[in-house]
Amino acid sequence: MGKMNRVLITGVGGYIGHQLAAYIKVNSPHTIINGIDIDRDLVVDLLVNRHLDAFQDDCFYLNGENDTSVEYDCVFHLAATSSVPAFDINPLQGFYNTIEACRLLENVRFKKLIHASSASLQTVEEPNWYILSKNTAETILNKAYGKKVWNLRLHNVAGRNPKFSYVERHDPETHLIPSLVKNQILKVYGDGSNRRTYVHVTDVCTCMWDVALYAKPHEFDKENWPYEIGPPKSYSVIDVIREYQGVSGAGLGIEFHPARSEPAHQQSNYDYFAAKTPKGHEWKSLREMIEDTMKGNP
Repeated sequence: MGKMNRVLITGVGGYIGHQLAAYIKVNSPHTIINGIDIDRDLVVDLLVNRHLDAFQDDCFYLNGENDTSVEYDCVFHLAATSSVPAFDINPLQGFYNTIEACRLLENVRFKKLIHASSASLQTVEEPNWYILSKNTAETILNKAYGKKVWNLRLHNVAGRNPKFSYVERHDPETHLIPSLVKNQILKVYGDGSNRRTYVHVTDVCTCMWDVALYAKPHEFDKENWPYEIGPPKSYSVIDVIREYQGVSGAGLGIEFHPARSEPAHQQSNYDYFAAKTPKGHEWKSLREMIEDTMKGNP
């Protein structure tokens, strides 16, 4: 079993970064957690509102000012532009922000780098700006750090650890489950039969931590092939709506719009993560994702 004495999380002020730091705090209390976030206003907001109280004593913010004397056992690189609408408003700026986030790693010394993207693996001839930014960041990190890099791509992340206060936030909200919980007018494109895979954020944290502890370079090919995090079962938009209504008993306002052309998802490599999660681990259900999201959005 591996041991992580000190780790660094870039984008620690974000949804997944915060949940990961809290997960490590609980499951590996000896590990020193350092964090960087390029959004100073977000960090201040988190501290003032005490969203970071679960691990605040062990987490400090460098904002790009790195201590070159420190070598991290693992760096979790999560910093990126997370809002898809940001790419619609200004695609070049959204692309630039994701690539610029890679510079947070300048002068950082580490043994292993886990780059986790929020875009699930997609194979399309003409990817949109959001996907293109993620793919470009992977290429840059592979070229810069070679075999130290493990690229992970996350399916649609939802839910929260009920022990911690921080929940998924987007403005405007574009993700299906939080949109339902916030009782927004839901825009459905097509007949609602298009499908997505969803993964609970605590499952994401478990998988990333297990890769940090156990994964060896020979388990990945020479191209640093990206591995996905997400269960094999997918749900249609209608499936998710019905599950939410079953949990909440709430009515919904739904607007149907013409179908949009969307990239196809290549779903693979599930067995790797199923094997690496702790013995007896099971992916959390769609119902649990909805229930936990509801707990964080009164």
